[in-house]
Parts: sequence; C-alpha cells; structure tokens
Amino acid sequence: MQVTFVRRRSHHRRRRRIIAAAIGVVVIAAVILLREPVTRVLARWRAHRALTQAQGFIAQKDLGNAFLALQVAAQANPGDRAALRMAADVLESAGSNQAVRVRQQVANGHSAPLKDRLALVATALRFNDLIVAESGLANFSPAERGMPDFLKLATAVNFSLKRSDVAEGYLDQLLALEPDNEQMKFNRAVLRMRHANRSIADEAKEQLTRIAAKAGPYQAGALRELARDAAARRQPEEALEWGSRLVALPTATFDDQLFRINLLRLAAKDNATLVAAEQALGARAARSAEEAAQFANWLNVQGRADEARRWLRGLPSAIRQDARVKSAEADVLVVLKDWTALGELLQQGAWGEVSPEIIRLALSARTLADRQRNELRQGVWQEALTLAKADPVALRVLLRLTIYWHWAQEEEDTLYVFARGFPNESWTLASLVSSAYARKDTEALKKAYSLWHVNQPNNQKVTGDWAMLMLLTEPGTAETKASDAAKELAAAEPNNPFFVTAQAYALYQRNQLKAALDLMERLSPSDLNVPGRALYFGLMLAADGQLARADGYLKLAAKADLLPEERDLLVTAQALVSGAPKPMKPAATRKS
Repeated sequence: MQVTFVRRRSHHRRRRRIIAAAIGVVVIAAVILLREPVTRVLARWRAHRALTQAQGFIAQKDLGNAFLALQVAAQANPGDRAALRMAADVLESAGSNQAVRVRQQVANGHSAPLKDRLALVATALRFNDLIVAESGLANFSPAERGMPDFLKLATAVNFSLKRSDVAEGYLDQLLALEPDNEQMKFNRAVLRMRHANRSIADEAKEQLTRIAAKAGPYQAGALRELARDAAARRQPEEALEWGSRLVALPTATFDDQLFRINLLRLAAKDNATLVAAEQALGARAARSAEEAAQFANWLNVQGRADEARRWLRGLPSAIRQDARVKSAEADVLVVLKDWTALGELLQQGAWGEVSPEIIRLALSARTLADRQRNELRQGVWQEALTLAKADPVALRVLLRLTIYWHWAQEEEDTLYVFARGFPNESWTLASLVSSAYARKDTEALKKAYSLWHVNQPNNQKVTGDWAMLMLLTEPGTAETKASDAAKELAAAEPNNPFFVTAQAYALYQRNQLKAALDLMERLSPSDLNVPGRALYFGLMLAADGQLARADGYLKLAAKADLLPEERDLLVTAQALVSGAPKPMKPAATRKS
C-alpha cells in the first residue's frame, strides 16, 4: 500500500509538472503572439481613464486640468476620435481657435462621421475661419447636402462670405423642410433687405420692423439690421431712432453702444451730446478689460490715436495689464509710429509671447526702411523669419507688422514661411490667392495653389481650383495630373458646376468637344449663366459652330472678372463669333 501510494503521488507530481510546463509554454506564446493587442488594450484603458477624468474636470469647469487629461488620452491612444472631439470641445469652450485645427484631425474627408464634419464647419464659423468652413462644406455627399443641419451651416457660411443669392437658395431649401423655423425666417429677411430689387427689400424691411416691435430672441438683431440699413441709405435720423431703441434693450452689447455714437455723429447731433455719450462709455469701459480694448480700438479707428493713448494710460493697472488691452495699445502705437514703445510692448507679449530677438530684428528692418535701405531691410527680415519659422505666434506678429507697414513682399514671404511650416493654416494660402487674384498675377496664383494642393491633397475645392488653373495656364492634348484630378472630381460630384466645368475644359483641350459639351449641357441654366463659367461654355459652343448661342454666353463672360489667360480665350472666341479673319487656334496646336 505504501509503495503503491508513493508511486501514485510521484506520478501525479510528474503530471502536474508537465501540465504546468505546458501552461507556461502557452502563456509565453500568448504573450509573444498577443503582445501588440495587449498593448492596444492597455492604451485604450489609459485613454478611457484619462477621458473619464477630463469629463469630470469639464463638469467642474476646470478647463486647464481637462486639457491636460485630454493630452494624456491623446498620447495613450493617438488618433482616438473621442479624445480629439473632447479636446476640441474644451478648446472651443475656452475660446481658443485651435479648436478648428483639432476638429480638422477628426473630420478629414468624406469618410469621417457626419457629426464630426458638421462640427468642423460650425467651429470654423464660430472663429470666422471661412476658408476651413467653406472647404468643410465640400466633404458632404449629395444626400447629406439635403439635410437640415447641412443647410443651416451652408446658409451661414455663404451669408458670412456675402454670397446672398447662394445663401438664400439654401434658406429656401431649409424652409421647405422646416417651414416654422423662426431663425431661418429672420435670416432670410436680413438677406432680402439687401436685395437689389427695392420691392423685395422693402417687404423684408416690413418683416424686420414687425420683429423689432415685440420682445423676443430676434428683436435686437432686427433693430441692428434696420439701423444699418438706414445708415447705408443715408437716412441718419431713421438710423439713430433704430439705434437708440437697440441700446435701450437689456441685451444690447458694448458694440451696440459704440454704433449708436457713430449714428449720433452721422446725424450731426450737437457736440455736447456726443461728448456726454463718449464720456459715459469711456467710464464704463474703464471697468472691463474687454470693453476697454474695444473702446481704445474704436478711438483708434476714428483717427484719434493720441486720445486713445492718453485714455489707456489712465486705466487702472489691473485693466491695463490685460492681454487684450495691451494688444489694443500696440495697435495705437503702430498708428502713432512710436516704434520704441511698440517694441517694448511687444516684448511684454502684447500680441503673444515672442522671442525678444525676433522683435528686435523686425524693428531693425523698420529702421532700415525709414532710411531707404531696402535691400538691407529685406535681409534683416529674412533673419527674423528664419528665427520665427517654427513659432506660429511669432509668425503672426511678423505678419501683422507687414500689414501695418504695407510691406507687400515681406508679407508674401511671411505667409509662405507660415504655409510651409504649418500646412493646416489654410488662411495663409487663402490670403496669397486673394492677393494674387486681385493683381491678376497668374504665376503667383499657380505658386500659391500648387503649395496648397500639396499641403491639403484631400481638400476637393483646392484640388478643383488648382486643376482648373493648371489647365488654363498649361493647356495641351496630353493627359496630365490636372486633367486626371478634374476627371476624378467630376465623377465624385457630377452635379458640382465647378468640377464639371474643369472636366469639360480638359476634354475640350484634348479635342473631345462633343463630350465636353455633353457635360456642360447637364448643368442648370442658372449655373451656365454665371459669367465666369459662361466663358468656357461660350468657348465650346463657338468651337462647335453654335455661334448664336455662343454669342449670348460670351456677352455674359465679358462682365466677369477674368484672368489674363481667360481674357485671351474670350477675345479669340468673340473673333470667331463675329466672323473676324483671325481663326480660333485649334486645341491640338497648343502646348502639350
């Protein structure tokens, strides 16, 4: 019995050792094979814990600690949409325009969730980043473009861009879906009051007058619009009446009060009334940093920089040291051309924390400019840009100085350094494009759009504009990257008139005239009657021998603000329509 028991116990020990060894092998293998998944699980756990902490901080309105917790979440699980969304929410709550950049990371392209794409446009609108807002609208499918949330944002973006007709079109679509939407009814009345047709404008004015007569969420807005409309029509007494009713409301802003003073001056009221109103506002502004900055800026814009400086010097120390007030004081010093005082204030961070050496170089360039040493000035400016190239705050300060000093070349150089170093700052390239277009400088346009296309290859609007510009300036019969891009965009959005026109023009250049005209004929009459687009349709009709139709579209095109290359196309097409001896140059003989 004893021997048998020992043998059995020994047998059980060996069995347990074998099982333990097998388990060990399995565990080691699992660790080796599943190391990456385990790492991801731990990362998700850390990110989730940090997000939970961030939510708690947000509930307590502790934005500083909330943002720190979100940074931990982002580092633990890079690219996590939940962490990025919450980071954008925190930044937006804190009034930081960096919320736009974070939302861009979440809402990149058509594949991003709908709510993230909507949030990007809304946040960009809030911070007046109209370039990002407009680009964001391109990332919605045709079905999504009919949704109320999209229509509201599209209306707001186009309203901000002063495209009244386009904004009203979106409004009409929205009101068809939501006929009782009072906000949209108000917005439509505001748009229509600016209509060129006086009867439409008068009808809208009557609607706003009714809104202004009774308390409600749109009363102040209606009074503002009525006052602005009367001032624009040079009816100072009427404008002052609306403005006085506006400032009597408890919801009136400090800007409304300043606007009323402007209306008092417009109505040529006696000096005593003006002085009393200004003194009352000055006393009020001295108690608030935000209003103090507004009041100083208002005085500065009125051409009263000396007075603004004296008023700022009399402010309580706590108010005067506020960043907003320092920024306004720096603006005053620019107008007064007090570069020494400006340098001291900028080194204190009036426009943001910047290296003193960068400020010193910038002001040295200013001194050289005053001495007409322009070549040296540009060299010193390049030194400042080299030091500032990795610092967006410093670049913004330098850019602000170039604008104040009217230095066009240095402004362009600064924008390019900014655009290359910070590809998501699309406003830099938008500024370069706007400036080049105003000068009708096609080469400058190509340079800006080429960089923009490299920086943001998924931005469909930019790609479309780049492709059209390349087709216009480098025509030929061979397929190119630009013609390929035009084809892809038109296939993705067959109802987009910009993309369709680019694709049709690419086909026209390759001598596929019938296919080009077939594409253009699919557009609506209103799309074809846009003067800039009428040029291309008229050109194709003329090439096809449809001279009578072409003539009508070319007359529309003559009203457009065309680039030199487009003007050449117009002249050539007009010559063919009029029967002039000079024939249209065939597409096949152009540069390939």
